[in-house]
Amino acid sequence: MISKISFKNFKTFTERTSISFVATPIKRFLCNTTDMPNKKILKTIGIYGPNNTGKTCAILAIANLANIMLGRPHENLSNSFIDDDVIEYEVEYYIDKQFYRYYVQYDCKNNKYIQEQLLSLTTQESNPSVISEKVLIKRDQDGITISGSRQSKDLAVLLANNNPIIMTVRFSEGSLLDIAKKHYIEFANSIVPLRMDLSIDPSKTIELFRTDEKAAKFIKEFVKNCDLHIEDFSWDDNFRTDVDISDKLPGMQINNELKFTSRHYGHYVPSFIFDSVGTKKLIAISGYIYDAIKNGKLLLIDEIDSSLHHIITKALVAMFNNSLNELSQLVFTTHDVLLLDLKHLMRKDQIYLTDIDDNKNASIVIRLSDISSKEENGIRGDEDIVDYYLKGRFGAIPSPDLFDALVEATTND
Repeated sequence: MISKISFKNFKTFTERTSISFVATPIKRFLCNTTDMPNKKILKTIGIYGPNNTGKTCAILAIANLANIMLGRPHENLSNSFIDDDVIEYEVEYYIDKQFYRYYVQYDCKNNKYIQEQLLSLTTQESNPSVISEKVLIKRDQDGITISGSRQSKDLAVLLANNNPIIMTVRFSEGSLLDIAKKHYIEFANSIVPLRMDLSIDPSKTIELFRTDEKAAKFIKEFVKNCDLHIEDFSWDDNFRTDVDISDKLPGMQINNELKFTSRHYGHYVPSFIFDSVGTKKLIAISGYIYDAIKNGKLLLIDEIDSSLHHIITKALVAMFNNSLNELSQLVFTTHDVLLLDLKHLMRKDQIYLTDIDDNKNASIVIRLSDISSKEENGIRGDEDIVDYYLKGRFGAIPSPDLFDALVEATTND
């Protein structure tokens, strides 16, 4: 699980920007948190804000961290409006009863790692508020340090700076560093980004349907519950339909997507031909949701409300907030103000708001629990904050006046 992340000079963000999953001392909705040594970790984070204020960029920043940690290809994602090609990350994560902190500076222009540091963090049993740090591996301008020992310059030259150092060094099987490396890779691979405004590859759902009976049952019930008009749902190696759809198939190859079958009014039809865009997205993401909850992954969903009914998006968030979910996490962006629900769904420390700092021409994120309202002690946990949001109390919101444009478009020259 991720406990906190900060990034700097990433796309629309210039200053160091932090998103914390560490719960504040709020007693509401404790099922939205997971107990960790000396702290509670939030299971979901919702990011809200007007268009073009950095919501998607915040999601991309977390997704891009995984690429940097694993040395995978990625775009040049440094901020385009300042003369600096170096992005900076610091992330703290918890895996297999151990906390780690990873720090990296990456030069996007020259595709090289400038600085890296991986530390293990240990809470003292006698005093849980005291955390000791141990540097496991470090790279800087002076060379490479492994487990406190400065390595020779020959090794620094041998280990190219266009790959993360921990991915290029082999450690003794079962050693502290070998375990840390496995945890590092597992955490980076646990970050799964999805964009609901784009087409989502259903191959994860297909794979699970074919290989995992428990997953297939979950996906079937998930789709049936989310689409009230589907009587049954399945995937079969054979293309199945009992209605004539020959007019819909000219030139179309029968691929795996068309082997999803839904039943409507007693008739079996190919789901990806007959069902709505929203249902197709539900089918595609259902495999990712199952995989995330089952295997403790961090699911990033941009525009979670795209093509979906509010009740469905609310139910998706509630699945991750549920007490049955212990290790998986969800970060989502949305324009659906009804998800700003402090009474039934979210804690105020789970909500982040994006805005533009006009003085710096850059995106910023603000945690709702850090914002004061008319109450002296800040926003209460049971307040209806939708009205606050729509009136711009948490930052600028669009106020379009399109009448003049309409007049111009409809007036004869």
